[in-house]
Amino acid sequence: ARMNSPTPKPATVLRLALGLAVLLVMEGCSRARPGDSMIAAANPSNVHRLCNLYNYYQARNGWKGPASEVAFREFIGQQPERILARMGVKGDDLDGLFTSERDGQPFEIRFGVAGNSRGSDEPVVFERTGLNGLRMVGFTSSKHREVDAGEYDRLRGKQP
Repeated sequence: ARMNSPTPKPATVLRLALGLAVLLVMEGCSRARPGDSMIAAANPSNVHRLCNLYNYYQARNGWKGPASEVAFREFIGQQPERILARMGVKGDDLDGLFTSERDGQPFEIRFGVAGNSRGSDEPVVFERTGLNGLRMVGFTSSKHREVDAGEYDRLRGKQP
């Protein structure tokens, strides 16, 4: 009997393609390097940048997220300055990277979250205050969305 494998959903394929593009850029792949505008489009805010860097950390470390903010900052600091600059990250201002542009407060980050090579969609970056009663949450899939207090608490309470 022939086994049929499930066809991946278009959103999953898009996430994987975006993730692969980010990984190729971060690895410095010269033959497939996207332009600066593509990288900037994938990293328009700190929540995006942190999610992409978190996912990259997972990919480089057996699909396990950083154990602590210290480990995450150390990893980011080890990346080539040219790569960070293309993402809009200032290597000498990691405090700025770890701060929400919307509410001016440091993000809360879930550490030690597992991912996988097929892509994961775990909430990992959280605004503390947000705007107008809504807080931004960033996911390992590079998605982000504004959520109300109830959904925020549910997402924030997930265990790694």
